[in-house]
Amino acid sequence: AAAVQQESSAWPATRLYSAEFSADGSRVLVGTVELDARVLDSTTLKPLENISNRPDPLAGNGQADGARSEFQEGHKSNIVALRFLPPNGDLLLTSENLCVISACDTLSDSEGIGREKSRLLTNLGTGAFSVSMDGSLVLAGGASLEPVENSDPRLLYEALLWNTADLRTSVAPEPARRLRVDQPEMIERFRKLGIEPAFQITSTAISRDNQFGAAGGRRGELVIWSLADGGVRAVARAHNGDQVSAAIFQTDGLLITAGYDGRVIRWTVAAATTTLTGQTLHTGQQIL
Repeated sequence: AAAVQQESSAWPATRLYSAEFSADGSRVLVGTVELDARVLDSTTLKPLENISNRPDPLAGNGQADGARSEFQEGHKSNIVALRFLPPNGDLLLTSENLCVISACDTLSDSEGIGREKSRLLTNLGTGAFSVSMDGSLVLAGGASLEPVENSDPRLLYEALLWNTADLRTSVAPEPARRLRVDQPEMIERFRKLGIEPAFQITSTAISRDNQFGAAGGRRGELVIWSLADGGVRAVARAHNGDQVSAAIFQTDGLLITAGYDGRVIRWTVAAATTTLTGQTLHTGQQIL
């Protein structure tokens, strides 16, 4: 470890946690307190490969040509949600609170089990995501930077919709649709409710027929979108302005939400809906 820290300015001494030589002495495995594992040539101390000998899908080929040699699969922060992908559960989706949703295989084969296949990059998402009943769609909160003339870019919160077929063909697929509250009449309706149309999403849900997507926000925002055209169908101020911590469609026309205010609320959602009226099913302690 002392030799590694002396040769590599990238890893200060305070970061090194352990080092181990391979049986033939040709390689050294270095661990750091940041939970990275790196394989180095024991003579040159140059990176060789990642710990699983699998290239990081987003950081080059993992070889000694300058690409990163960390064990990059999985997460570097707290895992906050996980879902097996229907219908057969051959992919496991896990999310962290640092804006990444990872898709890993669950089948035991020649490549082992748990290999990361793809990453969905949400850019400042909270880790909240949902999967459709048939496994064809993933909906998550996220954000993008919107250029502003003569000023710094503006952070624009949005919901991101992916087709799960793209997880099998791309290591970092683009969303199939970006869902926002950008219709003038809905922006006005939002502001009359005392909330802003661009809000950080803390929970999402997809209706069983894939017709609607719902998103709840940090300050009680609740939006229903049509997934077919991305249009806003309804907005509401929910849970007394507290965070909407969970959302799920009980049926195609009934949405259940829970919030920091301790309430569970049932909302009626229909194609012709423009306003949402909730019925409180339970009142209790804060629901996280």
